[in-house]
Order: sequence, then C-alpha cells, then structure tokens
Amino acid sequence: MSAVASLKCQFCWTKDDDCENTIQECNEDIGQLCISSVSEAEWLAFGRKFVYRSCANGQFCQTGYSRATVTPNMYMVTKTYCCDTDMCNSEPFERKS
Repeated sequence: MSAVASLKCQFCWTKDDDCENTIQECNEDIGQLCISSVSEAEWLAFGRKFVYRSCANGQFCQTGYSRATVTPNMYMVTKTYCCDTDMCNSEPFERKS
C-alpha cells in the first residue's frame, strides 16, 4: 500500500499579499483544506489589509465575503477562499472594487 501525499498549502500571515514561499502540510485525516483570507479594515481614516494563508478545518471553512460594521467609518470586510488542491491558496487576491 502506497502512502498518500498530504495536501500542501501556502502558509503566511502578512499585511500585504506578498507571501514568501512557505509550505504547510495539512492533516487530511481531520479534514483540513487550504484557506486564503484577506481582511480590509477601515478605522477612523486608517486603512489596513491583512492576508492569512494556511490549512484550516474544512468543516468550518466557508468561501465568500463577510462584513462587520461598527460605524460608517469603522468596518472590516473579509474575503475567504477554501480549496483542496496543492498550493491552491497561493494566488493573489483581486482587489474588491
């Protein structure tokens, strides 16, 4: 019986979309997938962007957008992408217009 190769995902936590080529092996026995998430926050005229790429529990990984608003000038928008092929989370995000 041959061993099955683990799913490989890009791993990083950064303030931009310029991740280094760090590879993380997921535990498919517990249902992990690749996740890529970008959050853009606006807090009183200060904008911030955060990018997270890793393995994640597939049961909780949901592709799509979410938004949290405190006031019109204080909010966060997050785009999440879940996938199940090697390095599928390494592509840059398209900027939300």
